[in-house]
This record gives sequence, structure tokens and C-alpha cells, in this order.
Amino acid sequence: MIQMLAAAVALSLFGSAGISLKPIGVDPLTSATSMHQTAVGPVVATNGFATVSVFQVGRFTGDAAAAMGFSTSLGGVNWSTGLLPGLTKAQNPANPYDRITFATVTWNAKYHQFLISMLPIINVADSQGDTDTTLPPIVLRSSNGFTWTAPQPVATGGLRPEKNWIACDNWITSPHFGNCYVAWDDNEDSDRFHVNVSTDGGQTWGPTRTAADGHSAYGALPVIQPNGNVVVTSEDSNGYDGTAQNMISFVSTNGGASWSAGYEISPLTAHTVAGNMRTQSLPTTGVDMFGTVLTVWQDCRFRSGCSANDLVLSTSRNGIAWSTPTRIALDGATSGADHFLPSLAVRNSLFGTTLGLSYYELPQANCSVANCALYAGFSQSYNAGSTWSTPLQLAGPMSPSLLPLTSAGYMVGDYMTSIYPSSYVAPLAVAVPPTTSAFNEAIYLPNLPTQTFNPFGFSLAELRAGQAATEVNASGTGIGVKDSAALHANSVTPAFGLPHRAPLVRIRRSHHPM
Repeated sequence: MIQMLAAAVALSLFGSAGISLKPIGVDPLTSATSMHQTAVGPVVATNGFATVSVFQVGRFTGDAAAAMGFSTSLGGVNWSTGLLPGLTKAQNPANPYDRITFATVTWNAKYHQFLISMLPIINVADSQGDTDTTLPPIVLRSSNGFTWTAPQPVATGGLRPEKNWIACDNWITSPHFGNCYVAWDDNEDSDRFHVNVSTDGGQTWGPTRTAADGHSAYGALPVIQPNGNVVVTSEDSNGYDGTAQNMISFVSTNGGASWSAGYEISPLTAHTVAGNMRTQSLPTTGVDMFGTVLTVWQDCRFRSGCSANDLVLSTSRNGIAWSTPTRIALDGATSGADHFLPSLAVRNSLFGTTLGLSYYELPQANCSVANCALYAGFSQSYNAGSTWSTPLQLAGPMSPSLLPLTSAGYMVGDYMTSIYPSSYVAPLAVAVPPTTSAFNEAIYLPNLPTQTFNPFGFSLAELRAGQAATEVNASGTGIGVKDSAALHANSVTPAFGLPHRAPLVRIRRSHHPM
């Protein structure tokens, strides 16, 4: 059953002036074994007309969710929401899986298909003595965003797959135009990096490939450059405890047939987020029309004593040599605020590149569950990340106690995605005080003030400062484009260091919840 969600909700406790929230996804389940009315981890993709968001519904305390929800809009005004078919027993006892987790979604321009990748779980003990078994990634496809194929495995084997991600090559300049890539790691095999490739729009999948040095990768996220090269960014870590080692990358120059060894993007230092929030320094990554790869993650290197996380940005032209990370100045380095769970979107146009960044934050990094106030924020850059606009508050305050409590902490998601087709689209998990059940967490879409597209509407001084004035459009349909020619006059070509291999880190971590 598909439910229509249309009304915008203007909630006084959410958002800066002029920002309202529209509900686009809810948890329709009433299962007694999962946390009812919880929806987390929204991801989103578009073909320019239809937009699809996917999210977990009915979180379990241990790991994963009771089902996977989706919401689709034609034009961005009205949204139809439902559950992806053929997945879990909570939907239909005849379905094959007991739980489901980690959805990502993409569009394939060559084969005109949306593809969703996720990890299914069955309540059967695995060969390592775990009480359940996580199966290799599965993919569902749709040509319209409303009706979906049956789930199809992309691989066989794997002891405990983790953190899958799907991306398709939509560059007509690429010799591998139409290829799709599902990246994942194997928790029981030192988080070894894995990739499967489809050359027919996701109908069939090739053999599993790994990095040339057998390197680990946690949260592997593939993006494709205009020349068809695939760059995967990931964290090289040993779990949710903030003791990550490096941010790393892998590269394929032959359509995923083989992969490089791991390259170090940067050493990584993360502050443990307060309030028992579930979060980790997973990358969010995009690529511009010139092939520059941009990756953002949470990192505390710019805070005295690693007292809080900033969001930091590093870029690369080839996925091998990376610029020194720079701090995204959402506030002062002594503000005491903690920023985490970033989502980066890249918008390309003839006038340059605009970056949109949404994230969650705690204004006081040393708060407790009882007094933490969780917010969602947004900022954008008109000059490829050199400067950023004054942040807007999208949602908050929320108490962590309003969120579902998992074994890894209170959860809005492990990662989320945003897109920039013409306006900024960033679904968020937002919780409000419940009325009829234990939780009231749903997926909302912030309605942001529009910026009028006028490349001649600001001065050269504003252009150089990257601070073109915001012009509010009464329609309020979303952040638009105020891109600049040649990535703005003050964009500085970053200094790229010599590439160096990421050290192999073989820390056997116990299985953590998904």
C-alpha cells in the first residue's frame, strides 16, 4: 500500500525563519519486536523529474530494521510512501529475510533505472558462531520509482558483509557509461574491501573484486569521474569507538575489473560524540564536472584537545594524491559545538560548482543525554569549498532520548545523502515528542528559501569573497543556484601532496550492530 504525503509542516521548534518541514516518509509497521514509528538513515536519488528517498523503518535495538521504506515524488511537491516489496517477514511471512539494513539508492542514466542496494539478515547462525547471518548485498530496480523488482543478490559468499554503497556511471564521456558499482566490506575478513560491477543496468553482477593489497575499507563510497575512473573513499577503522586510523581511497581505471591498493587521504582523529549518539567518521563524497573528487568527514584535529568535531574537506584530481584537509568554518574553532553525520551534494553548471552540506550538531559537545540538544544544519559553498555560507538551522532542538536506542547509541542514521538537481534536497530523520506510541521519528524534507539564479546579480567583491547575497523567492521551493564562473574568482587550486599508500591495519573487531 502506498500512502500520499503532501502537507508541509511548519513546526515552531524546527528550523530557521522561513524553513518548514514536509513529512515524506513514515513507519507504518506495528510489529511488537521492533521500535514502532521510527524511520532512520534516509538516502536520495533523482533522474531530474522523479526523486526517490529510501530509509529504514522499525529499528531493532540490536541491529537493522523491520522493513525498508521508500518515498517517491514527481516534481518534489507530493510524495508517495510505502515499503519496498519482497524483503522482510514483518511485511509478509512468506518473505525471505528477518531484518534489513543499510540502503543506498542511485539512478542509471543509460538504462533508465533507479537501483537500491541494501543488506538482508536472516535469523540463522553463521559459521563464525554469530546468532544470525548477514547476506551479501541485494539490489532492487525500478524504472519509475514506484514499482520495484524482486531483490537480487549481487554476490555470493562473504562472512558478514557491512556498509554497502551503490553508484552508477552517468557520464556520457565515460568508456564505462552505464556501469554500476556496489562496494562493501566483510566484517569477518578484517573489513576487506569488496566491489561488484554490473554492465547491464543491475540485471546481472560480475565477480567480487578486492583491493590490490587486500586493504580494509569501512563505509566504502564509490563516485565516478567523467573519464570513467572510479574513486572509492572510506574509513580504515576498527569500529564505533572513535579510534579510526585513516581516511583512505581506492581507484579503478578499467571499469571495476581491478582496483588499486589503498591510498591515504589523511590520518583521522575523531571526537566521541556526546549524548550516546550513534555516529562515526564515515566519508560523504562527490565529484564535479572537471573530475575533482571532494570528500568530507567529521574530525577533531582543529579543536584544542580534540574537544569536538568539525567537518573537514579534502579534494583530489585522481583519487590518489589528496589535498591537506581544510576546516569547514561552520562556526568558530572554540565554539564548543560538535558537528557530525555530514551529507555533501555537488551541483555542476556552466557557471561553476556549488556545494551543499547538511549535517547534525550538538551546540555543546560535552552535554549528557539528559541535556543534549540535537540540531540539523545546512551550509553551501559557491567556490568549491573555499568559503561557506552562514549556516541555516534545518531542525531542532531534539533530545537524543526521542530517538531509537540501538546497541551503538541513539540513531538518526549511519549516513545520509543529499542531492542538488536544481534545488538542494536533503531528507532528514527528525523526532518529535510522541503522542500515541513510544516514538515519533519520521523522514522530513526541509523547505529552504530559494536563491535566485542571476550570475550578474552580485559585485566582483562579493564574487571574490564567495558571499553573494541571498535573495529569497516567495515560492520557497528550495535553495537554488548562485553558481559562479570558473568556481569563483577566489577558488585556490589546492596543493596536492605526493600519493602514499595507506598502512594496512589489521585490527580484529567484534561484530558491531548495524
